[in-house]
Amino acid sequence: MDSYLKFPFKDTYEFSEFILNKNLNIENNIFLYTKFEDNAFENNYKNKVDILKSINYFGDFILIFGNLVSIIYIFLYINLFELRLLYSVNFLLSIVFFILKFCKNFKKASVVIDHINVFLVSLAFFIKLFLILNLQENLTKETIRGELIRMIIYEFILNGIIIILKFEASFILYTFYYLVNFTIIFLTIYYENWNPYYIFEAIISFCFYYIMFSFRKYFEFLSRSYFAEKYKVERLNNYAFNFIEGLKNNHIVLHKDKIIFINKEFSNYLEKEVLNILPFNNNEISYINSDVNISTLNINNKSNFKLILKELVRYNENFLINSNNNIYNKYGEEDNLWNAIIGFRNKNVINTNEFIKLGTFQFKNSSINKFYNVIIRQYKSLDNKSFEDIIFYDVSDLLSMRKKIYEDNLIKEKILAKMAHELKHL
Repeated sequence: MDSYLKFPFKDTYEFSEFILNKNLNIENNIFLYTKFEDNAFENNYKNKVDILKSINYFGDFILIFGNLVSIIYIFLYINLFELRLLYSVNFLLSIVFFILKFCKNFKKASVVIDHINVFLVSLAFFIKLFLILNLQENLTKETIRGELIRMIIYEFILNGIIIILKFEASFILYTFYYLVNFTIIFLTIYYENWNPYYIFEAIISFCFYYIMFSFRKYFEFLSRSYFAEKYKVERLNNYAFNFIEGLKNNHIVLHKDKIIFINKEFSNYLEKEVLNILPFNNNEISYINSDVNISTLNINNKSNFKLILKELVRYNENFLINSNNNIYNKYGEEDNLWNAIIGFRNKNVINTNEFIKLGTFQFKNSSINKFYNVIIRQYKSLDNKSFEDIIFYDVSDLLSMRKKIYEDNLIKEKILAKMAHELKHL
């Protein structure tokens, strides 16, 4: 398969489909079962989609309830011992088969048990037809005619509902049960001397069975389609989450004036290394009480984003010239990160999916020897809430190296200048 692919991918969608590493195509032939081409994924679908089991159990309930209703009706309106015995046995068997499906030794044979159970319902209708037509002396002609009509309608409606609930859409299976019902109708038509009313019932039965088949077929295709889409979303979500976690970047999410997320490592650093050094005044602390904490990790109440973001000022090359002094007073209020974020918001750059570089920032307090390249993007959620993703890339080692190189060069220049001065006076 890989030999037919063109690497590297340049389209994000093609790449996302590739990393799913699954064949999600669905076979939807009218004469065969609807299923995924990948057998392992088909088994995964059947194991994870709980509604299929619920629908099957509801089919069992309809089957048992239908048999119970038949018993009550026969005991009340038909005085035939054979029919009472038949449906009593059928009712008990339906309960036994339902219980067997929960037994450990019979779970693998549950589909076979379901087919036997449904077939017994159809067989009971056949036996009922045979008894009614052969024990006519015990029944009036009106009773026989009424029972034939009731049996035809009841049989194809009950069987159709049970089949659509319990079995996957199989053209052969639905055709088999339609032919069973048609046989009952044909025998009735023959008995009634080709009464046109019963011919109409045969047409209704045909339409009903194949409409049920179409509904079940469509349901199976849609449920598999939704399952495949859900699988894609879950896999891509896991990939994106693991990708973000693997970056180990310092990540903050802002909503309006609140930090609603900060990754654990960054929050721990700010709590232990920064908050104890930064200066706070009473006005800032009183304001914090109306705001959220920097994270949900029990960080000190004074860890408000403004106190952090206002302390981060834009990096200036002049820092290298006089690095031993505190640079707190060298930057104006407009140079801090918070104001840079406000300026970004005012540009209304929304839903571009692109990060924009705000610049390199450092703490005003020179004792905190940290430098960050800061990038930001803004996006809106489905409920139209606006958020900002802010990533802090730690470039402290790079800039510290530059500072050391600058200081070393400065020392060399001083030594060379001194040597040149001494040589001049020789």
